[in-house]
Amino acid sequence: MVLSVKELSSWAQTKGYFAMLGRQLGDTGKLGNLGQGAFTTSNGSVVVRKDWKVLLVDITALPPQSVCPHDQSRHRRQRVGRDPRMLGGTETAPFGPDLKSGA
Repeated sequence: MVLSVKELSSWAQTKGYFAMLGRQLGDTGKLGNLGQGAFTTSNGSVVVRKDWKVLLVDITALPPQSVCPHDQSRHRRQRVGRDPRMLGGTETAPFGPDLKSGA
């Protein structure tokens, strides 16, 4: 699994980059309660937007799971999406402290 974060310089750039990833990677549906916008891609990866940062969780290198092939990407996506450290606004989260709350 590869995690990558791109920090941009404005809301417009961030939203534009987020939308571009959706077009390039195949936005297959929104994910709720992650950042300020999130979606899954056609290969089961996850893209999340928070403030001026965009996180890509690329799961293409993960080994196959012991679930039916139809459910493999959904199963891996749920494992990643349920990790409270992913976007929790703590020092262990990839986005660091929540800038709006001043924490």
